[in-house]
Amino acid sequence: MWLYIAFFLSVSPLVCNLFTIPEPSPSPGEQYNPKLLYLNSIDKAIDYVDSIYYYSNNPQTFDTAIYVAVLSNFMRERFFHGPLNYRFSENWIAFLSGKIIWSHLSSIVVSNDILKHAHSICSQQNIVFMEILQRKKINFRSVGIGTEAVAGHYLCEVYYQGKWHLHDVNVEPKWERIKNSNESMAWYQQNKDSLYLVYDDLIPKIRLEPMLHDIAYGQVSILPAKNMRLFQSVTKFLTYLIPLLILLLIVKIRFKQKTGSQNIPNNSSQDLNSVFRKYQICTRCVMDTSDIAITFNAAGECNHCIEYLEKRINFKYNKGQSELKLNQLLSEIKASGKGKQFDVLVGLSGGLDSSYVAYLCKKLDLRVLAVHVDNGWNSKDSVQNIINITQKLNIAYDSYVLDWEEFKDVQLAFLKASVPEAETPSDIALLAALHHVANKYDIKYLISGGNLATEGILPKHWHYDAKDGKYFSAIYHKFGTQKLKKFPFFGFATEAYYKLVKKIKIIYLLNYVNYVKEEVTQTLKKEIDWHSYGQKHHESIYTKFIQSYYLFNKFGIDYRRATFSSRICTGDMKREDALLQLKTLPYDENKIQSDIEYVCKKLGIKTNEFHEIMKQPVKWYSDYPNNEKKLKFIYDMYRKIFKKEKLGNF
Repeated sequence: MWLYIAFFLSVSPLVCNLFTIPEPSPSPGEQYNPKLLYLNSIDKAIDYVDSIYYYSNNPQTFDTAIYVAVLSNFMRERFFHGPLNYRFSENWIAFLSGKIIWSHLSSIVVSNDILKHAHSICSQQNIVFMEILQRKKINFRSVGIGTEAVAGHYLCEVYYQGKWHLHDVNVEPKWERIKNSNESMAWYQQNKDSLYLVYDDLIPKIRLEPMLHDIAYGQVSILPAKNMRLFQSVTKFLTYLIPLLILLLIVKIRFKQKTGSQNIPNNSSQDLNSVFRKYQICTRCVMDTSDIAITFNAAGECNHCIEYLEKRINFKYNKGQSELKLNQLLSEIKASGKGKQFDVLVGLSGGLDSSYVAYLCKKLDLRVLAVHVDNGWNSKDSVQNIINITQKLNIAYDSYVLDWEEFKDVQLAFLKASVPEAETPSDIALLAALHHVANKYDIKYLISGGNLATEGILPKHWHYDAKDGKYFSAIYHKFGTQKLKKFPFFGFATEAYYKLVKKIKIIYLLNYVNYVKEEVTQTLKKEIDWHSYGQKHHESIYTKFIQSYYLFNKFGIDYRRATFSSRICTGDMKREDALLQLKTLPYDENKIQSDIEYVCKKLGIKTNEFHEIMKQPVKWYSDYPNNEKKLKFIYDMYRKIFKKEKLGNF
C-alpha cells in the first residue's frame, strides 16, 4: 500500500500540469509582447533573433553592436517584470526546498525554464540574455548593484567596439535621453547624473544612488549561479524520475505476484502561439513568414528549402537510378499480386497527380483498382476525369461514399475550431477508406499521387498530422454535434495495424519518374481528354475553397507558396515566375461570393455564420490537446528500427 501512496504523491505534481495556472499581468508601460511566448527555449529565441538581425543586415559580416541591440529589444518584448519561482507542478523538489530551506532554491535560473514563462525578475532575464550572448560567442559579464541592506538590481555589460557597454533588459531605461547611451558602468560611476536621467521614473535617484556604492562584476563570459543551475536541473529530472522508478518497482512486485502490472498515460503537449514579426521571404524559394515557425539562415534561405535540398532531394527522380529502383519495385508488386484480382490500388480524385498515377500504372502493365472516396464535394470536371480515366484506360473502379451528415458535421467542427486543417476530415477519411478497400481485396500496395516534386515542402502549421487522433477528438468533442458511427477514422493505431499486420505499403510512384507538371498535363489531355482545374487539389470544390479563400483570408496562407517552392527546389519552376503568379489572388474575385454561398448552403449554415467563423481568433494545432510528442517518439523509433529516412514533418 505504501508504494501506491508514494506513487500517488510523486505523480501528483505532474497531474497539476493538466490545469492552467494564470500568469500575472504586466505593468503599464512595459514593452511585453504576448505573441512571442511561443519562443520557449534558447534555441527558438536564437533562431528568432537571428532572423530579425539578418533580415536587415549583411549576412557576410556580423555587427556585434547591432545584434546586441536586436537581442535587447527582443528581451524587453519577450518578458515583463515579476518574481518567478518553480511551481509545484514544474519542479516539486525545488518548490518545497524554496518553502522549507531557502527561498532562492525555487527561484528559476535555468534559461529554458525561464522561457516557459512570460514574467521574470532582472537576474532571470539577464541569465537568458547572457546565455544567448554566450552561444553567439559575444563576451559579457554580469553587473550587480546594491547590497542585502539596500535592495539591488542586476544588469549586464557586453563587450564590443573595443569596450564594455551596459545593458538593462529588465527595467528598460530611457537611453534616448542622453548622448552617451550604453556606456560602461565604470563610465556612469564617473557620470552618475546621466544614469539618474535614464532611470528617472523607473528607479528613483534616492534608491539608485546607494545601489551604486556597491558594484559586483561577474566573470567574463561565464554564466552565474552554476551550482543553483545544477541543483535545479537535477531536481527537475528527479521530479519525473522518482514516479517512474516507483512505478517500475510496483510493476516488478505485481509481476512477481503474477497479478499484472500498472501503467500510466503520458499526457503532454506543447503550445506554440503565433508571433508577429517583420515580413521576410526566402531568397531561394517563395516561402515566407506566413508560416509562423519559419526560420532563415544568414543568407536569407528558409529552413524548408534547406531541408528539402539537404534530405528530400535525394529521394526525387534521378535518371538511371530511379529506373532501376522502379523496375525492382514493379517486380515486388507483381509478385505480391500473383493469384489475386489486382496488383495495386490507386486513390483517384480526378486531379493531376492521381490521374497520372493511374495512367502510369496502366502503362506499366499493372492491374489497377481505382477507388474514389466521395465526400460530396466533387466538381463536374473531376467526375468527368474519373470517367475518362477508368473507361479509356479500362481500369476497374470502386466508389467509397461517405455518410454526408456525419462528414458535414466533422467539417463544420474543424471550421469552427479556427485551425488551418479544415480539410483534415477528408485526409482521414481518404486514408481509412483506401486501406479498408485494399484490405478487402487483399491488395498490398497503395499507389499515392503524393510526390516530392510538388509536395516536398509543406509547413507543419499549415497542415498538422491528420493521424493525431487526440487532436481530432479534441476538436470534434468541442465543436461537433453528433455521435460518429459511420465516419471512417484513421489514427496511428489503425495505421500500425495496416502497415505492420496487414503489410499494406504506400508507394509514391511519381518520385520514381521525371514528373514535370506541364508535360504531364499535356499528355493526359491528349491521351484521356483530361480537364485542368488551374491549381493543385482544386478538383474538389471544398478543397479549392479552403486552400484559395479560407486559408488566405483567415490565416494569410497562400497555399501556392508551398507548391511553387517545391517546384523551384526541383528546378521545375523559376522563382521569378512564382513571384509573378503570387501577385495575383489565389481565388476569382468575380466568383468568390457565389462560392461562399454554395459552400454555406451545402454545409447547412448561413453566410453570416460563416463570416463570424472567419472573424474568430486564429488557432493552431498547438492550441488544442494533441499527441505531437508521443507520435514524434513513435515515428522516430519506427524510422530507427526500420532504417527509414524522415521526409516529412512527423
